[in-house]
Amino acid sequence: MKLKPVYTYILVTLAMVFWGMSFVWSKIVLDYYEPITVVLLRLILSSALLFAGLAVFGKLRRLRRADLRLFLLSAAFNPFLYFLGENYGLKYSSPTVTAVIIATIPVFTPVVAYLVYRERLSKLNIFGLIVSFLGVLFMLLERDYSLSVSPVGVAWLSLAVVTAVLYSVLLKKLAVRYDAFFIVAVQNLIGVFYFLPLFFIFDFRHFITVQPTAELITALLLL
Repeated sequence: MKLKPVYTYILVTLAMVFWGMSFVWSKIVLDYYEPITVVLLRLILSSALLFAGLAVFGKLRRLRRADLRLFLLSAAFNPFLYFLGENYGLKYSSPTVTAVIIATIPVFTPVVAYLVYRERLSKLNIFGLIVSFLGVLFMLLERDYSLSVSPVGVAWLSLAVVTAVLYSVLLKKLAVRYDAFFIVAVQNLIGVFYFLPLFFIFDFRHFITVQPTAELITALLLL
């Protein structure tokens, strides 16, 4: 048996585990900080690490002025609006419900790609869309068809899904000219400046009252 497919499956499995655990770690951090603070700290840490990595491996490059507007727009969708939706949704919902709703992003993306770029929409895509929709309904509805979770949480998570799908469409234009790590690094840095005003307006007073614990620091670093 070839090793390469095995390593691929291992990496995909690890990615799934870390992605799923990120909602648990986020829930822990949200017990201490408000959602805007959580996102801002994540973006600051990730931006520093990504740019350090790009510098070490010689991947830093100049940003074309013509692409700046597209970077600003895509960063408004993700990380700005996406993380607002995800973290506020997680605040009002469980990690399980959050993960299920967020997991529909890859299902809806081909539909939007078909509408915008006329990319082929396969029968498997349509089947996946139907199954995912039914699965989300199963998670959200009680036997009497009432919502089993907070409508506020569902609304925020829906915002995250919509903005992530739109972001995926915009990303296609950037991906042909820039490395994926460079794109994420720049967008996260832009996201820091998007979140800073909200942080000082809404969260700063609460932020300075929190005493960091080992649990908080560990969960934040794992994110």
